[in-house]
Order: sequence, then structure tokens, then C-alpha cells
Amino acid sequence: MTNAVGIDSRIRAGRAERWVFAAMGRPGVVLALALLGVLAAGSGLRGVHKDPSVDAFVPTDHPAALARDEARELFGVEDPVVVGLVAEPGRSAFTAPVLEALRRIHDRVRLLPEVRKHEVVSLASERVIHGEGGDLLVDPILEDGPLSAADAALAWERVQAMPMFLDLLASRSGDTVTLIVPVEDPNHAQEVYGAIRAVAEEEAPPGVSVQVAGVAAMNARLAAIVDGDTRLFIPLAVLVVLGVLLVALRRPVALLGPLLVIAGSAAVAIGLMGWTDSRYYLITTALPVVIMAIAVADCLHVTAFHLQARSEEPGFSARDAVAIAIGRTWLPVTLTSLTTIAAFLGLSVGAAMRPISEFGVFAAVGVAGAWLLSLTALPAVLVLTDLAPTAGPARPAAPAAVDRMLGRFTAAVAGRPALSLAVLGLCVAGLVLAATGARFDYERKRYFAPGDPVRVADGVLSERLGGLNFLDVVVEAPEEGGVLRADTIAALGTLRRELASLPGVTRVSAIDDYVQVMHRALVGEDAERIPLSGNRPAQYMFLYEAAGE
Repeated sequence: MTNAVGIDSRIRAGRAERWVFAAMGRPGVVLALALLGVLAAGSGLRGVHKDPSVDAFVPTDHPAALARDEARELFGVEDPVVVGLVAEPGRSAFTAPVLEALRRIHDRVRLLPEVRKHEVVSLASERVIHGEGGDLLVDPILEDGPLSAADAALAWERVQAMPMFLDLLASRSGDTVTLIVPVEDPNHAQEVYGAIRAVAEEEAPPGVSVQVAGVAAMNARLAAIVDGDTRLFIPLAVLVVLGVLLVALRRPVALLGPLLVIAGSAAVAIGLMGWTDSRYYLITTALPVVIMAIAVADCLHVTAFHLQARSEEPGFSARDAVAIAIGRTWLPVTLTSLTTIAAFLGLSVGAAMRPISEFGVFAAVGVAGAWLLSLTALPAVLVLTDLAPTAGPARPAAPAAVDRMLGRFTAAVAGRPALSLAVLGLCVAGLVLAATGARFDYERKRYFAPGDPVRVADGVLSERLGGLNFLDVVVEAPEEGGVLRADTIAALGTLRRELASLPGVTRVSAIDDYVQVMHRALVGEDAERIPLSGNRPAQYMFLYEAAGE
């Protein structure tokens, strides 16, 4: 009886202890309420949508994003899937079997859902411009019906007559032909990417490799990688965290409470993303692991003090020990949680990129969830499981050894403050110096391992074609029809040549290419510039539209 009175007096010594002691009189109710909150927030997981695109990191009001949206609206320009049929080294892709396969792939790909069928481009859809007796003729590059070796040779001749197709629809060496496949949503093309690849691999003849690249293909692969990483790394992170807790707490039953806290806080954060119609970006993959790492610290402190209280006072019940543990830890746990929340919210406010801003917001939500569950659900689990120290007279030797080692280190640092600060200053200076050598790498393909199919395809096609990263430049005339004036076409030619001379640019194509080809076909002049003669370019385009489909 005396021991019970002593315990009761200690419990009532602080307001926090009294509140927890009273609440833990019904631990099942506290746990049920906590679980209901987690389930309500976590049910939003079904509404989470992935957005693996790099475009998501560009603010919607950025000039580049506004120009991209304008180009999409005016011309339907989208990041495509690029399919390459690559012949073996030393062989030509301009053979009857390869070109017939290209035509079959073109026809089948156009029928796939999510493919913009009227905008698929390949040698099977494009035409050659040539002149005959002063007439402008527009003929298909690939003749209808079965192709012969002569038809394949004619196709190669026609492609060479259209320089705008070289390094785009066919390599200059003739060993590669491509299809440009725009899709409805290049940021969510996972299924259509797989379907396009399957069609190409099924139709490709022997001796020809299929390479599928392009921005939409990379986004699709990133989505698959995000899915795989999420399914692999989150369970691994949970196992590692639980392993550390098992070593520290030495009781398997002691893992139940922390498991609830780390899983519940992550579920709350990601579930609220679904409820608020936010997106699961590339950076969001790290969010559950970050929340787990923060949540486990709160759990470990509360559980360790609970076990210490029961070890020091064997007569304490789990309810008594929980009250003592929360009384000792609620303030430091709350303060560290608040500072962490403030840091993540600061990241959210200061970030111009939406994925990083949302990462800060939902990381703060996860930390707040971990704090609340650590002070409610975790104590309830400790009481319901009646968690007590391991049986045996001795406490673990490892923690005591760690305590002694840290104590000696702290005493040594405190005894030599000047030396300690000097060493610390040198370390910081060395790290700052090393930070100046950091290099920022925004290249999309480096998101993938060297052997990833989409990175291999990007390398192969870039080598054969000179590059697959497109930059769209929109030129607008001040008046209607002004783009087809002769002086505008000449200026476009000058601009195209200047752009082509820039470092990193491999080829530039513009409408003046087509006008120049038509000028050669009709007039027979092989000049670098189109003669400045009023509306001749517009007349050429009229003839082109009348002669072709």
C-alpha cells in the first residue's frame, strides 16, 4: 500500500503526468481514436497520382513554361516517344524488310490508345518534294504495296533530297530510321510506352535493334522506377528502423508502438496528398523515409524512458511508467518537432518549384503526425502490451559503454574549448571548400542507371542522329501571313544558321527549309538564300498544299 501511495504521489507531481495517467485509464479508446484519424487521412492514398516528369519542377509562370504552353496550343508540340530501328554496324536500314517493318509499326502505333494518331511522323507518312517540267510534285517516300530493293534505294535517294529529314527520321549514314510518336500526355505515358515498344519489337526484322527513347519514354521509365523504388525502399527502410529499435529496446513487443507511429505518420502525410489533389513527384519518393527517420526518434525517446521508469521502480505499472515517460519527454519531443516543422515549412515557402514546396508541406504534416501519435497512440500501445524491461538482473552493457564513451568525449571537449573550436572551424572550412567543387547536373538521362533500356536507347539514337533533345523556337510575325513573306523567310534562314552554329546544337530545321527545296524544284536554283521576291514563298506553299495531301 505504501508503494502504491508513493507511485501515485509521483504521478500527480506534474500536470503532464496527471493528464497522461488519466488518459491511459482507457488506453483502448485513445488507440482507437488515433487509428481512426490515421485511417481517415490515409484513405486518401487511393487518390495519389504520380507525376514523374521533370517539367513539374518548372514553375507554371516561368517564361519557358509559358512559351511551352503557347507552342502546344498553336502547333500541338509535345514531347514524343522516339522509336529507332537501328541496323547492325556496317549495314543499311534502307532495305525492303526494314522499311516494310517501319510502315507496319507506323500503322499499328497510330491505333494505340493515347497516341495522337494524326501526328505520328516517319518515312511512312512523309513525302518528297521535287519538280518536273516546271510542275511541283509531292510523292510519298515509301511507295504503296510490297517494297523491292529498288524501292528501298529510291526511298534513300528521296530522303537525301529532303535535308530536313536527315538526323531526324533517318541518320545521315542510312543505318537508322525513326518514328516520332506524340502521345496525349507525355508526363503519364507508362502504358503507351510499353505498348509502343512491344509493337516495334514484334515487327522489327532480324538484325535490327529497337531503341525507344524521347522525353515521353523517359517519363514513363521514371514512373516505373518510382513505383519500383517505392515498393522496395519503403519496406527496407521500415525493416532497418525496426532492426535498430530491436537492438536498442531488446524486446520484440516493443516494436509495435513505434511501427504504428512511423507507418501512421507516413500514411497521414501521403494520404493528405491524395485528399488535396497533390502529385507524387520524383522527390516525393524520399518523403516516407524522411518521415520514418524523424518519427523513430520520438518513439525511441518515449519508449526508452518508459522502460527506464519501470526498471528503476519495479512496482510501477505500465500506466505509471508511461505517465512518468511522457512527463519527461513531451517538452523536448514537442520542441524538436516544432523546429523540424518550421524548417520544412520554410523550405516550402522559399521554394519556387512546386514539387519541393509540396515536399516541405507534407514533410511538416508527417512530422506533426509523428509527434501526435508518439504522445497518444504510442503510450496506449505501451500500456496495452504492458511493456516491461527484459528479464534479468543486468542492464545491457552496450548502452552503458556508449554512455561512458560519450561522457569522456564531452568532458575532453569541455576541458579544451579553444582547441575544440579550432578543430571544428577547420572541419567546417574544409567542407565549405569541398562544397565549392559541387557540380549541378540537370541531364535527364542521368536519372537512369547506365544499363537502363531508355538510357541505352538515348545514347544509341543520339550517336546515330546527333541528338534527341528538341528545343522549339516560335517565331511570330506582326501581321497575318507575315511568316510567308520572302524577307521573313530569308530572316528565318539567317536565324536558323546562327542557331546551328551555337555550341551543343547539331541541327536546326525551319519552314525556310521547305521553301528552299521547293525553290530548287521549280526554278532549279541551288542557292543558300531564297530570292527576295514578295509573296513567292506563300505561292510555293499554296502549290505544295495543292500537290500533296
